[in-house]
Amino acid sequence: MRRIRRHVIWGWIIVCVIFVGKTWAVNQVEYQENEALHRFFQSKEHIFRHRWNEAREGFEAYLMDYPEGRLRDEGLYWLAYSLNMLSQDSKSEEHIISLKEIALDRLNELIEKHPKSLWRDDGLTLRVEIAGQLVLLGRESYKFHIDAAVQSQEKSEKEIKLYALNSLIKLDADYVLPIFKNLLESDPDPDIRKRCALLLGRYFSSESLELLKEIARSDRDKGVREEVAGVIERLNIRQIPVRLQYSVYGSRLLGDSQNRRFPEKKVSVVPLPLTDPEDEEGLLDAVRDVFNGKTSNPSRSAQGWMPYTLYYSLDSQTKVMNRAGDYLLWFPQEKIKVAADGIQGEVQFSHIETQEKLQWKFEVGADESRLAVLRSGDRLSLVILQFREIQLEPEKPQAVKTGSHDSEYNNKWTNLARHFGIEGKQVYHIEFSDLMGWEIHSSKDSWSVDDLTGKTDKYDFGQAEALSKEPAGWKLFGQLLLQKKERRFIARKAMLVDPDGKVFIGNEISVPVDSPSGFEVKGRRTEEKGPDLPDYGELEASGSFMLIPGVKVSTARESFKMEEFEKPLINFEQSKVVIAEKGSPARRSSALIISGLGSKTWTLLGDIFYLKKQERLVGFGAILVDPNREIKARGLISVPIDNPADFRILRGKAWKEKQLLLPEQERQTRYYYPCLNTGIQGWEVLTTLHSSDYGDETKRDFSLAQATRSHEGRDWILIGQILLLPKERCFIARDAALINSDGEVVFGAELRVSTDDPSQHKVIKK
Repeated sequence: MRRIRRHVIWGWIIVCVIFVGKTWAVNQVEYQENEALHRFFQSKEHIFRHRWNEAREGFEAYLMDYPEGRLRDEGLYWLAYSLNMLSQDSKSEEHIISLKEIALDRLNELIEKHPKSLWRDDGLTLRVEIAGQLVLLGRESYKFHIDAAVQSQEKSEKEIKLYALNSLIKLDADYVLPIFKNLLESDPDPDIRKRCALLLGRYFSSESLELLKEIARSDRDKGVREEVAGVIERLNIRQIPVRLQYSVYGSRLLGDSQNRRFPEKKVSVVPLPLTDPEDEEGLLDAVRDVFNGKTSNPSRSAQGWMPYTLYYSLDSQTKVMNRAGDYLLWFPQEKIKVAADGIQGEVQFSHIETQEKLQWKFEVGADESRLAVLRSGDRLSLVILQFREIQLEPEKPQAVKTGSHDSEYNNKWTNLARHFGIEGKQVYHIEFSDLMGWEIHSSKDSWSVDDLTGKTDKYDFGQAEALSKEPAGWKLFGQLLLQKKERRFIARKAMLVDPDGKVFIGNEISVPVDSPSGFEVKGRRTEEKGPDLPDYGELEASGSFMLIPGVKVSTARESFKMEEFEKPLINFEQSKVVIAEKGSPARRSSALIISGLGSKTWTLLGDIFYLKKQERLVGFGAILVDPNREIKARGLISVPIDNPADFRILRGKAWKEKQLLLPEQERQTRYYYPCLNTGIQGWEVLTTLHSSDYGDETKRDFSLAQATRSHEGRDWILIGQILLLPKERCFIARDAALINSDGEVVFGAELRVSTDDPSQHKVIKK
């Protein structure tokens, strides 16, 4: 009995030991798993905050310490991603290549050892991107990664294959063309063959035209044949020395005497006399004559040429919409038919409020000009079409340096010049990088040898900009003539900006190249503090919104969709916000703030964005004015609507000089956005430019613009001087801010933002 009792006791002891040991082991496993998760997500936080080196170290430690970790596949992807991003900060080519090669090794491990991972496709895409970059850096052996993606026949890898095709366009034509030829002839997927045709037409048109013609005849799929035929047709159109010049204006009828002649909801067409393409005032005089002078001064919202540049002519997803009167209007690219003696096409109109659509089919012959009028009440939408013969430019023009010059100068100083009433061409064809210590961007595209060699003792640059190098900081804008012997610029209808930002305006300005401070101004002279507070006139509000009692937004934006107000990020564009201080009477009665009486109110003017969850306003290019009408700040400003005095200057400066802003002098800080571009690599882009044809296949300059899109449940807005690099699928934005609906605001002197995934952004210059 005693023996049995002893066995029972020892049995219970053993059971307890086993239970305690097992519990301890389970707790240890749970502790290790929790520790692993904590370290993993801490490393991932570094990714979100763009701390690439910390992210690299964190994921390397995680993968080393937890070789069987259940998040190992994702860790491999993020390690490779952080290595690739880290390489972009390196200035040593050898170090860049080393980091990218290590990143490829990690991606290969992910793809080979985790074939069923949800991160495998992301890894394949990133591998193609990095391999393409290494090939461009001279590591030809990595082409096999691109080849493998291009040749894959798995349906699940179709998007990766399309991405790989986009990567190919950056490489040498001798390598690329045989791959495209093979895919066009043998790939079973018609979408792949269509993409090949589009890319060939866009980037390798001269080398591939005969191949495209063969595919248009022989491809087994009707859709592919039609797509390729369309590409060929648009390529052929580009070779006809004819273009349609269009101008879009908005205006108002003065009185109702012309209403019967121009009925509503009907496009009325009137012939116009031919005018010089550069004589806009003569063209507008002809338009005023049509209405017997009974219109307000027409305001231009767009000007350009059709067909669009080759890159956008081939992109059927791109739609450029312009605002005029009560309508948005656009030219469907596929409707344009060009012949040597005439141009046919279609203009489509959509009413901003009712979305009612109208179409106008046009035909403009040689030596003809047409005015289309669409009336809504007293508001007029005017479209002027002019037939123009042109001289075709060679595909690869030979010049000192060609193309539109850097948008930072092209936009900032051209817009400033326009502000002071100095109009000129915005496209600069040639850059002279060092001429007597100045950098010069000229709009002239035709030069004599005597001009270029200085034999005539003068350089006539036409409409141009000159930027001094030594002494640095001087900028001269206008009709520029450089006198060689006297070493002096003579600039007519000119603007000179000194290094401190002071602006000097004159009908003629004489500037010594060696000592520009010795300039002389003839005719009208204006001297003021540069672009600190540009005054573009009063804000012309189209509507007002009460965010909460005591906070009112007046916006120049003319149309909204109802679902926009349900989103956490609302874009009011160019606006004025009046914010009553907490506890003031206006917080209890909206009538007081509407009348503007009896309340202590702050005023925010600029491009305004409302973050609903944070109850915060963000003003871009903004001015903040306190209840005493003193200017407190300018720039990128974050203002809590609950306590506007607790504002933050994200980028810009506090206003040190005591300066009052009177109600009748309130400034709008930005130009009107007349042009809407849709289908820009998944984005919509609103631009201040009065033209839609301002780019090519390598870059597209939107000037001051707003770009918006939704991605993975978040809304994104990019605002600033925006340049699109189509081949690299990214925006370069200067003096810019990137805002998302989670309330994050990224800003800097220069941002790089992926068009495919805006969360992949980088501050290039703070």
